[in-house]
Order: sequence, then structure tokens, then C-alpha cells
Amino acid sequence: MTSARFLALAIAFVLVAPMVLLACPEQATRAPSGEIWTCPMHPAVRQDHAGTCPICKMDLVRVDDKQPADGAIALDQHQRALAGVRTTPVIRGQLATSIKAPGRVAYDETRLRDLSPRVSGWIADVNVDQVGMVVKAGQVLFTLSAPELVQAQAEHLRAAAGGDEGLVRASAGRLAVLGLAPAQIEQLVPRGAPFDPAPILSPISGVVVDKEVVPGARVEAGMRLLRLAQLDRLWIEADVFTVDAAVVRAGQRAVIAAGGATSQGKVARVLPNVEGGARTARVRIDLPNLGAALRPGMVVEVEIVLGSVDALLVPSSAVLYTGPRRVVFVEAPDPSMVGGMRYLPRTVQLGRRGAELVEISSGLKEGEAIVVDGAFLLASESRLRWPGALDDASAATSDAGVAGDGDAGHRGTP
Repeated sequence: MTSARFLALAIAFVLVAPMVLLACPEQATRAPSGEIWTCPMHPAVRQDHAGTCPICKMDLVRVDDKQPADGAIALDQHQRALAGVRTTPVIRGQLATSIKAPGRVAYDETRLRDLSPRVSGWIADVNVDQVGMVVKAGQVLFTLSAPELVQAQAEHLRAAAGGDEGLVRASAGRLAVLGLAPAQIEQLVPRGAPFDPAPILSPISGVVVDKEVVPGARVEAGMRLLRLAQLDRLWIEADVFTVDAAVVRAGQRAVIAAGGATSQGKVARVLPNVEGGARTARVRIDLPNLGAALRPGMVVEVEIVLGSVDALLVPSSAVLYTGPRRVVFVEAPDPSMVGGMRYLPRTVQLGRRGAELVEISSGLKEGEAIVVDGAFLLASESRLRWPGALDDASAATSDAGVAGDGDAGHRGTP
């Protein structure tokens, strides 16, 4: 019995001992005091001795304790060359600002014409038999048989035959009121007989956008039979964010891009209503349609030029977006090394944005050297060595208002 119990204890020890050894954490090698070790993948993991990351099991790397604890990175000349760090000074200059928005081509409502008979009658023939047809001024659209119009033509012929100029002018005026064109009235006397049915001519050149007429139809005076639209000028209706619409004014220049070609127009007005679903304001742009290149219904890109302002400017590539913060790395000499430079992340507030430059509202001074190439590498190194240095809560709070104001818009306030 004693031998069996001893054998059972021995077997249990052999099975459990390796598990206990595996469960025990590896004894970390203690490093000299002052050193900090962190994980390249999880910078929040920091300890004062070497080991492995408890999250991803990667070997921890030692952080250079000579670096300042404010997120700054110190590089000598050789390190700057390897990292490809390039700087440029903060300048003050003129910033051309604009708003970009999607737009849609629409008919110019001031250039629409409705055709309505001025007398009752019947439609004899229709030459414009479908929507979308292009018509020329003076083209016969349809013919109208109307007793009242025939009677008025006969009276004009009798007045002309009688030689009474006063009656001739009066009867000609009545025919014009009833819808005959001046050329048709002039042709009436040489013709010697009324037009029946009378041709109804197009008053403008354009395209048929609505049609309510068919042969044989009975029509009454005032009924809209056709609607024509001129295409020599069009409207562009752009959907602009409400925050951007506040700076749009009538008369500002707008550049319209469609199909690889551009054309220029002017802002006619900012409509007072807001589109509920998209929460955008509609800006109407008046545009000459040279060569009939644009057609109603087309989707275009709109850029509204706001003008130029004097501002403190940096290249857009210099600004890093770290959550609610906007960060720029500022270069300054590092006295601790020969030829060394120190790159300090600084929170900035952004203003308006141009094509390649962005306005700095606060955080930088004119003439300061900032990083335009290599900033992402510096940010990665700063996060690795000093986790949280680029995500300071107090700095983020101070920048939140400007950050939220600009990033939503097109015009250039990031």
C-alpha cells in the first residue's frame, strides 16, 4: 500500500511540475535603473526591465532615456538624412480659398417659354411630336384650326382691300394678339386668303421639355401645349455644407468641371432652404453653355472661388491629424549633440485651406522651421518612445472647436 501511494505521488509530480513551470512567468532580467522598455506594437506597455509584451509576446525594446519626455525626438545629421526629414519656414502670405461641392446642371428657369393658344380650336397637325426635340426660332410647331382666328384674318383682308389704313393697323394688331407672327401677318394680304389651319411658329430656339399636344385635340385658349427651354445659358445647382454657405456671396466666380473640360460662371444666389436629408444649402450658379457642352441633368464638380486672404501659412503635408488634435513638428537646435536637431510636436489650430497651403490660426510663429517631409516617421517614433505625448487630453480639448469646424467643409477650414 505504501509503495502504491508513493508511485501515485511520483506520477502526479511528473505530470504537474511542467505545468507549474510553464505557468510561472519568466524571470525578467533586471535592467539598470532609469531604463524604460516598451513594446513596438503596443506603446502603452512600459516597464523598467526587459521582457516580452503581455499582449503580443514581442520582445520589448529599450527606450532612449536621453530623449525628453515631451514627445520630442532628437536626431543628428546622419539620422535626419536617413529619415528623409525636410523642413520649411512658416510664412505669411496670400491664401486663395475656395469651396468644392457636387452640382447638377438644370434649366435656366428665366429662359423657359410656354406655348398656349390664344383662341379655342382644334389641332390639325403636330410637327414636334416628342419631348427632347430641338427646334429653331420660326419653325412650325403645330397647326391650329380656329374659327375666331379665321374670322379675324378675313376682316384684315377686307380692311386691306378697302384701303383704310386705320382699320388695317387695328386688324393687324388683333391678329398679333390672337397669336399670328408678324411675318405671317405680312404674308396674309399677298396670299389673299386666311391661314386655315394657321401655322404656330416657335418664338425661340431651344429644346422641347414638355408636350401636351396631339393631332386632333380640342384646345382652349390659355392651355399650355408646349414648353421650350433655351440651352445657351444654364443653371448649376451645387450642394454646399451649411457652414460653407455662410461665406458664399452672389457674384463670386465658380469653376465647373465636367467630362475633362472646365467652364466659368458666377454665383447667382444662395437659396434660403436647406435640404433636410443631406443638410446642405443649395447654391445656384449662372453659366453660359458655350458649344452646348453641358446638358440638364449632368453631374458636375463645382469650385466656388472665395478670394484671397492674408494669413500665416504652412504646407498641408506638415499637419498631422491625431484624433481631435492637429500637430506640427517644429525644428530647433539640440544643444546636447553636435549638429543635432530637436523636433517637438506642437498643437496648432487650423483656419482656411487652399490647394496646397493651410492657414494656422494659433500655435506657430512666422519664421519657425516645421517638418514637411518625414513627419509621420517622427510621429511614429514619438508614440513609441512617449505613448500619449501626441494625444494629450488638454491639448486636444483646446483644439476641438477649430478641428470640428473645419474638417466637415470643403472650403478649406480643416
